[in-house]
Amino acid sequence: MNTITTTPVWKTIIVGNLTVAELRNALRDKKGGIGLTPAALQTFDASLIAPKAEIDLVVVTAKEIGFPDGATREEIYAKAIELGFKLCPPEVGPLVWLEHYGKQTACEKLTIGMEPVSDNLFHLYNANGTLVFTTSQGNADHSWHRSSRWVFCSPRK
Repeated sequence: MNTITTTPVWKTIIVGNLTVAELRNALRDKKGGIGLTPAALQTFDASLIAPKAEIDLVVVTAKEIGFPDGATREEIYAKAIELGFKLCPPEVGPLVWLEHYGKQTACEKLTIGMEPVSDNLFHLYNANGTLVFTTSQGNADHSWHRSSRWVFCSPRK
C-alpha cells in the first residue's frame, strides 16, 4: 500500500506570514486565549518561523501507517518519512489551532509531527467543545497508541 498516494490532503495552510510575536498575539486574541496552555505558548516562543510557503497537511494514525499496536514517536516519524511525508514546521500547531478552532469534532485529538521543541510536541484536542492548544511528550521513545492521530506535511502534487 502506498499511503502517501491514498492519504487525502486534510488542510492547506500558509506558513511564514507572521512573526512569532504576531502569531502569539493572534493566539491570545482568538476566543480570549481560551484553550491555550502556558506550556504551549512557552514552547511556541522557543520555535522558529518557517520561510513563507503553502503546505498541504495530512492526518494519519499510527495504525494507518503500519503500527497496529502503536509505536514510539521515533518509529512513527521514521515510517512517515519513509512513506514520503515530512515533519511540520512548529508554527503549524498554532496555525491549525487558529484555523480549526470551533470546527473540531468531539474527542478530536491531533499531534503535530514536528521536531520537538524543548522535548515537547504541539497537541490539539477537544475538551468539552473547546479546542485546546497544548504540548505533548516529545521523547523519541515515548509510546503512542495506534489510534493517535498525527499531522504531517504532504508533498505538493
